[in-house]
Amino acid sequence: MAVIVAVVFYSGILFWTYRLKIAPDFTYLRYSYSPPSVYYYAASLVLAWIPAFVIPIKLQRPSLVVYWFLYVLCVIPSALIPLISVPGLGFRSVLLTGSVVLSFLLLGLIYFIDLSVVPIPRVPFPPNLFWLLFGLVFAGFNIALVLTFGIHVRPPPLSDVYGVRLQAREIVAEHGGYIGYILEWQQKVVNPFLIAYGLIRKAPLFLVIGVLGQLYLFSVEGAKGVYFSSAFLAILLVLCSQKRRKYFGRNVVQGAALLALLAIVGDVLFGGRLLTSLFVRRLMVTPGLLTGFYFDFFSHNPLAHLGHSILKPFVNYPYTSSPGFVIGTNYFANPLDSANANIWADGFANFGYAGMFVFTAIAGVFLLAFDSLSRGLDLRLTAVLLGLPAIALSNTALFTTFLTHGLLFDLLLVAILPKSFSKDMETSLGTTGDGLSSLSAKGVSAARIPGRGLGRQ
Repeated sequence: MAVIVAVVFYSGILFWTYRLKIAPDFTYLRYSYSPPSVYYYAASLVLAWIPAFVIPIKLQRPSLVVYWFLYVLCVIPSALIPLISVPGLGFRSVLLTGSVVLSFLLLGLIYFIDLSVVPIPRVPFPPNLFWLLFGLVFAGFNIALVLTFGIHVRPPPLSDVYGVRLQAREIVAEHGGYIGYILEWQQKVVNPFLIAYGLIRKAPLFLVIGVLGQLYLFSVEGAKGVYFSSAFLAILLVLCSQKRRKYFGRNVVQGAALLALLAIVGDVLFGGRLLTSLFVRRLMVTPGLLTGFYFDFFSHNPLAHLGHSILKPFVNYPYTSSPGFVIGTNYFANPLDSANANIWADGFANFGYAGMFVFTAIAGVFLLAFDSLSRGLDLRLTAVLLGLPAIALSNTALFTTFLTHGLLFDLLLVAILPKSFSKDMETSLGTTGDGLSSLSAKGVSAARIPGRGLGRQ
């Protein structure tokens, strides 16, 4: 019941924030408001609330981080926002909501599969070899980034990052796509791993390196999400602790509603719109808005059939740019704006309704494989590793998230983690399993903790 109440409250906050704050302040960015049909809107809301009755609340598998984030940041906004922002959808908005919710529920079928029947073997590396390889990857990535972007000591202010982003895009385009991959892998996999490991094992050196690494990436790329990523990962780690994981789903929804409410109150008290724009408009509303735009455009125009991507040699692609740029051109009047959208909007753009279900199946296979490989490992670590890619999946195409935003990198990482990353990491840190708690009497000696006895490790 607490989850259902939180979902209803969160839905109300999104609607009224969009109606009273976002649409008036960001009309120039196509965040317009159109009064909806009461019947169609009620139908969309009911459909969006159905998963709240059946979705697993307790965090028992790491992939539930992805599942809950998709529900809060993709499914609910895709039900609420298109009908009030895209004129003329009408009953089609109910079809859109129904197909997104059905896809989401089908994805949840993986939690009825016993992981023992999906025995994907891990290849755990010896600790010395793992840390050697990880250190080489970390050093290689950072050398490439420094040689490409230079050394940045002072991050830009949050209100003035667009020039930094434009410059970063130009540099990436000039040096080739490989530096873009390194940039994303470093910020979504490598640094988050260091932050999570540093918090769990109480190794300050790893934590500081990870946090400073994220600040450096923010200074060269200007992505606001990277600036707040360290705090986000720390909060997620707390939610994944043994003490709190029983109510993980409830805490995620309540946290999203609280974040939206605090952003609104903060902007009202201090004036401006930065917090609402960053935490509500960009994080929560935009995935729903773009779902509506994708659905509206590709309902009347040729489908992409992945002709811009992996099926390029086999199909006749009808556009001169990828679907994101097509939407950016047609809805934002900016051919340089890549309006990337979530897994189901991208699935519809490529293969219609069938694409939504096919992409759901592919995502399900991946999440099932990740859960299988994570068996026996510290649930907090594997869950936190999926945190930033999960947010990316709510506003980025599926295959782009696999490669560019680190999902496949995460899969490889858990496949080779040493046995020292097992569940014993939890029991060695105190009876609560909280990553911020002190070492227990059973604990681990400093000589076995990288960062405290690195030479002997």
